[in-house]
Amino acid sequence: MTFSLRLLYIAVFQVILTAVITYFLVTDEYRKLSNESLRTLEHFLKEQKQQELKNYTSLAISTVENIYQHGDQRTNVIKLQVANMLGSLLYNGEDGYFFVYDDKGIGISHPKEPFRVGKNWWDLEDKKGEKIIQILINNAK
Repeated sequence: MTFSLRLLYIAVFQVILTAVITYFLVTDEYRKLSNESLRTLEHFLKEQKQQELKNYTSLAISTVENIYQHGDQRTNVIKLQVANMLGSLLYNGEDGYFFVYDDKGIGISHPKEPFRVGKNWWDLEDKKGEKIIQILINNAK
């Protein structure tokens, strides 16, 4: 093998080695950038949904307060008005809705599961055995 041919092989090998190393470095940086962009997007979307939920909740609270201040003062009438109003407030397509239980765990309004209305769910447990209605009511207080 001649000297010039050896020199050509070495040069070609160096070019291929440089290309392979560059490929792996660029691919790794691209993966890191993609993951970082995905995390940033997820964080942004989560914050946006939280703000949207806060806005809908504020709207619902304002409307309920207005019903209590200016509506019929009979408890049953107020409950019915609040239940009707909250039942009509849907957000985030079909997945977002408000439901109401009184402080004794009786369902007042539940637009997606109307069988809950009028029944006592105080002792309802989730898969972990936690009494979810009691937790919701305690958190609301």
